[in-house]
Amino acid sequence: MATASPAARAEFRSDLAFASVEVQQGVTDKRRVSQTAHWGIWTKFCEELELDPWLWDCIDPVPILQVFMRRVHDGRLAPSGQPVSARHAGDVLRAVGQTFASLGSHDPRKDRQTGRLDFRLYRQERTYKAQDRPTPKKRPIPREVLHQAARMARHKPEREQAINDLIWIGFYFLLRPS
Repeated sequence: MATASPAARAEFRSDLAFASVEVQQGVTDKRRVSQTAHWGIWTKFCEELELDPWLWDCIDPVPILQVFMRRVHDGRLAPSGQPVSARHAGDVLRAVGQTFASLGSHDPRKDRQTGRLDFRLYRQERTYKAQDRPTPKKRPIPREVLHQAARMARHKPEREQAINDLIWIGFYFLLRPS
């Protein structure tokens, strides 16, 4: 870029600014707000420990990230002050890592050689998932309701038979328990 003409540099800067805006538009407003809030939690955590939030002087940032995720999960760093799910704790940590990456820095959650999530963080999150309460199972609609609707529509006009067919199709595609 140093040897490029001033016009080419100006055009490049303009395109880069638009690309940054387009990256920001790649997420919903709600996600953007939550990522900003998650970064605020991270900076507060770093201030308490007198750490640089960018972890410039940290050789292995994973232990710091592990403590951060633990405190988010157990509620000490959660906005509500209550324990949060493994998924939420992982989302907070992911937002921090994505902030690093969006500014051109290395995502500290990821192994430099493989580019995958560090195994310590992966196992920690799996442990939290195992500890979380299972999601409640949704009970399916009893099939007898569908059979009764079919019996009622059997000797009715075609309109009611068509509605019955739509009920069965809706059940199959929308209301199956899984």
